[in-house]
Amino acid sequence: GLLGVLGTYYLFTRQFDPLLILPAAGCGFLATAVLNINNIRDMDTDIASGKRTFAARIGRSWARRYHWFLVLGGGLMAMIYIAWRAQTAWPWLCLPAWGPLILSAWVVATSQDPVLLDKQLKRTAISSLLFNLLLAIGFALD
Repeated sequence: GLLGVLGTYYLFTRQFDPLLILPAAGCGFLATAVLNINNIRDMDTDIASGKRTFAARIGRSWARRYHWFLVLGGGLMAMIYIAWRAQTAWPWLCLPAWGPLILSAWVVATSQDPVLLDKQLKRTAISSLLFNLLLAIGFALD
């Protein structure tokens, strides 16, 4: 998220670039999407044990909408940054990794089966990592 991306950038360059807030927040949104799936999946047991996660506070329906916001927002922030800063097509290398994230968000939004949510948790974590790695590699090659 913000601290990881902006902090690392500052350590290497000794500069702050406000436009980097876009991909930094995008990384954070995708990481939060992983946590959100976990919270949706465990909502009933969390509520029963007194845990008040964000998903538990807003309810299952809104948590699913929030998940769409995280996945779409994370990808769009990165793409706005790419459109603004890329000098070649290399940064767009991350785009195919967004497909599994959108597919996973659809399953999260429509499924009531905790087993399917387990699969989407794994898919979202791996796809988020791949998206962010490909974005970084794309800009390294840019």
